[in-house]
Amino acid sequence: MKLLDLELENWSVHSYLEVPLANGLQIEGRNGTGKSSILEAIRFIFARDARKYKRRIKHGTRGCTVKLRFLKDGDEYLVEKKLHLKRQSTAKILMDSRVIADSPMSAYKILQDILPENIFDKLVYVPQGALIELIDDLGLKGGREKLDSLLGLDKFENVDKGIKQELSEIRGKLDILEKEIMKYPNNADREFKDVLDRLKREVKEINAKRDKMKKEWGRLETKLENIESRVRRMEIMAKTRDELKDKVNRLESAIIEKRSELRSVQENLQSIEEKAKSIEKLRVREKKLKNYPKVRKLLSDLRMNEEKLKEVADVEREQNELTRILDSIRRIPDLEREKSRLEEIIDELKEKLAVDKKTIDRLEEYLRGLDGLDEGARCPRCGQRITGKHIAMEQENAISKIESTKKRIAMNSKSMEKFLSMLEKNVEELEKLRGEKVRSNELKENVDKKLKYRSEIEQRIGKLKSELYSVGYRNESEKIIDEYVNELNSIGGRIDVFSEEIKKRPQYLKIQTEIEKFLSEKTGELKIFHDKLGKIEMEYDECLLDGLRAEYNRIQREIYEIQNRINKYNMKIENNKKEVIETKSKLENFLEIKNQIKEMGGEMNLLIEARRLFPEIVKYLREKFIAQLSSQLTYYFKRINQNPKYRDISFNKEYEIKINSTEGEFRIYQLSGGEKAQLAVAFRIALIRLLSPIKLLILDEPFGNLDKEHREILGDALNKIAMDGQLILVTHVAVDSLNLAEKLDLGGY
Repeated sequence: MKLLDLELENWSVHSYLEVPLANGLQIEGRNGTGKSSILEAIRFIFARDARKYKRRIKHGTRGCTVKLRFLKDGDEYLVEKKLHLKRQSTAKILMDSRVIADSPMSAYKILQDILPENIFDKLVYVPQGALIELIDDLGLKGGREKLDSLLGLDKFENVDKGIKQELSEIRGKLDILEKEIMKYPNNADREFKDVLDRLKREVKEINAKRDKMKKEWGRLETKLENIESRVRRMEIMAKTRDELKDKVNRLESAIIEKRSELRSVQENLQSIEEKAKSIEKLRVREKKLKNYPKVRKLLSDLRMNEEKLKEVADVEREQNELTRILDSIRRIPDLEREKSRLEEIIDELKEKLAVDKKTIDRLEEYLRGLDGLDEGARCPRCGQRITGKHIAMEQENAISKIESTKKRIAMNSKSMEKFLSMLEKNVEELEKLRGEKVRSNELKENVDKKLKYRSEIEQRIGKLKSELYSVGYRNESEKIIDEYVNELNSIGGRIDVFSEEIKKRPQYLKIQTEIEKFLSEKTGELKIFHDKLGKIEMEYDECLLDGLRAEYNRIQREIYEIQNRINKYNMKIENNKKEVIETKSKLENFLEIKNQIKEMGGEMNLLIEARRLFPEIVKYLREKFIAQLSSQLTYYFKRINQNPKYRDISFNKEYEIKINSTEGEFRIYQLSGGEKAQLAVAFRIALIRLLSPIKLLILDEPFGNLDKEHREILGDALNKIAMDGQLILVTHVAVDSLNLAEKLDLGGY
């Protein structure tokens, strides 16, 4: 197997990147440029669980794609895996452009057969800081178990445990089978065969008896069919007789019913003739009374209008009230003028009062200013120098003006109260007259309507009286008129009813003809049925029918008994068959248990022998693997180290590494840092040679914990390893000795 190239899209910091792998690869660059993410992309291809790699989806995108091409056995493979933030991952594998897997699970199974995930994790892929971890673990507790797991020796121990468990299960099953076979006698197979022979003879005898019964059954069936035919013929005759009797009875009832219906129709025709004569008399009376419904209507309208006339009898009183109101509202203009005059006087008085109040406020302010003046100051009114006498005169003069102004205010206030009272009375009277004016408009409208309404009613009454006399009204009382109208309505109803009855005359005549025709036809049919019934009663013998039915029932009982005996024979045969099946089953079960006991005994002996040999097999395989591993490790360490003092490398029983040299035996902790790193690389390469299907080593920052000298030593060793297989590594430090065929510099990426 050989990796060819890797293609990344939206993976980690890489929007798109193509990575050549065919000749190995040295990936360089500063921290944060996505070097290690390229190795993780290869790891992602062979991983079962894709969810933990979602953190590698480039920030700001919804998914990423990783493609890896490699060669195996001359075929070219392309693996494509896609991760999505909010959807399931997808995967497919193409072999020579042909799809061989189209889901993550099917792709994983194929890749497991090519390069198992545990080999990739434990040998091929070396994370940062884990280069010497594998050889360090050998000196710790559990180190031996880890190496045994890599070599596959732990599976033999699991097999030994499985054999022990299976041996226990076989012993348990064997005990159960031995207890089960104890239920059978020693010669059970012979006894079961004797029973089968006996059952075969019994079935043969029962079959002979059953065949004899079947022949008798056939004879009785034939006889029963003959009797059944005769009974059926007699029953048909009886049924025909009963049907004829029923038809005769129904025809006789129908004829009686139709004759009764014919009498009723004839009576209705006679009644129609009488009603035709009555209609002529009723029409003469109807003509005399035809105007009285109109008379009653006109009289009713007349009484109603006379009542309405009474409703407008008070229109004269409303007219007088309207005249009075119109006289009073003529004063409204005078009152409005008086109101305006009073409002003007009040406004003038308000202005005078306001002026006088301001004068008082000014004079009082002037007096307070005089109290604050010193002698020698200038007078605020005349500008002269102030003296005590001058101030006294000014104060007296101001006080006098204030008193006179207050008297004027009192006089004007009294006048304003008088005029306000007059204005209030004026407004009250004016509002009252305005209300009367509104009422007069409504009253006038109402009076006009009533006068018009009264005129219309009086005209209508005159017209109604004229119409009454024109239709023949002669002052009859309303009671008599109601009687005439009721009589007229009754006459109309009777004429309508009689007319409807007369219209039915053709229908009754038609029914009469149909009934007469029906009676003629059915009377003939009745005679025919009577003749047929007479013939059947002469031929039909009820006693013979009873005898045939009794014989039929007897033969049926005999057949039923034969059927029961045949059923019993069948049941015996079925029981014998079941017993044969059960006996055969018991025989087969007995023979199977004997065979199982024999087979399990042999299997148990083989398992006991295998369990005895297993420790020797495991010991042999471990010694063989360790010898091969020691040889490979010595070869690669010498090739990498090239120090002539080191001769060979071996392992003790606990897998501790011993390095033999010209200076004696060394342990790992006695090696320098560079030598220890060289040994770790050689150890991993030796294991890959023994266990991995691919000569591939992936290293993430292998120089991280080494000084410059040891980095150069390890770099030179890795150059040699790269010649034999594929080496892919990541480093952020410069190593002069490291010189792989392909380099990818992400320093400025």
